Amino acid sequence: SRYTTPHQNSRPSLPPQPPPPHTHTFERADPAMAPSPLLLGPVLATLASAIFPNPTGLHWTPPHYNQTVINAFAGKVNTDPFPVPTSDPYQHHIDTNRSGVCGVQYRNDKERKMYKLTTFETLSSLEAAEPKAHLTHTGPCGLCSTLMDLSTYMRYTDMTAPVRKCGFKGFLSEKWAMKCLQNLGLTEPCAKIWFYNTRNTRKECLIPCLLELRKPYNNPDGSLNDCLQCDEDNSGPVFKKVAARTRRDSGLESAIHRPPETISHVTHYYY
Repeated sequence: SRYTTPHQNSRPSLPPQPPPPHTHTFERADPAMAPSPLLLGPVLATLASAIFPNPTGLHWTPPHYNQTVINAFAGKVNTDPFPVPTSDPYQHHIDTNRSGVCGVQYRNDKERKMYKLTTFETLSSLEAAEPKAHLTHTGPCGLCSTLMDLSTYMRYTDMTAPVRKCGFKGFLSEKWAMKCLQNLGLTEPCAKIWFYNTRNTRKECLIPCLLELRKPYNNPDGSLNDCLQCDEDNSGPVFKKVAARTRRDSGLESAIHRPPETISHVTHYYY
């Protein structure tokens, strides 16, 4: 569910390390921050370009990012910002199919301040890109693909509660709800699709979500509770298409249990 998104770690982060050949797509984890870094050789990298979201099929635990990383991403500048949507995509029949991967391309890869987002057809094309591209999530780029939004997803391992509060404010005022979402750290375009998402979920899933308001996100068998499953089914496809960035596609830890094979092996050490 989109309601889970990205806490801090008091351990200081080390400066980003240059990846070895053939491993740059899945940025090499700093060993001080990620005890089990994912290193892909050329053979696995080739397989990864064809098998998503879990390129190795192995159990993988997303790394935890500390405040240094979160703050660094929040300070990046997108040179081609998205316009704020003015029409609710849930009111239209849009194609929700998705393909490709989303990459960050810095204007200067040494300074890493100004960047643009680019959708690549394949992982291989991202790896071959000039200027150098860093995988930020699987699936094409969209309204929430920015590095500011990534930093917010990292900051809140569980966004269900705060976004739900913003959704309640939407009962009274769209402006109030938008301010609430932006105060979490979301960019305005990303906040807008989150607003549309909460409004559609309220329309389609009000009863199960009221009944399970204080229930755990997952049932004992690991499945989603009825509220989150309703949201997943009725609001998820459009959200993923328009917002693009999700926790699973970004390889981020989440308060909602997800099967490991559904989490993309993406790490974020390109700050």
